[in-house]
Amino acid sequence: MSPGPSPIGDGPLLVDRVRLPGGEAAVESLDDTVDFRGEAISLRYVLTHMIEEYARHNGHADLLREAIDGVVGE
Repeated sequence: MSPGPSPIGDGPLLVDRVRLPGGEAAVESLDDTVDFRGEAISLRYVLTHMIEEYARHNGHADLLREAIDGVVGE
């Protein structure tokens, strides 16, 4: 099998890494939905949101580090 268009896409790069102990795929597609507070949201949305939050918190940590050591990043 050839990989999908991107590591975040629906190709085997994602699905092959998300397996249950019995070997079956836990995720078939990023378009699968989960129920969150009564609303159906896609796993693609969850993944994108987590990447955004991770990047935002990294930016906050960088600002704190700059305030402490005075060295400005690139």
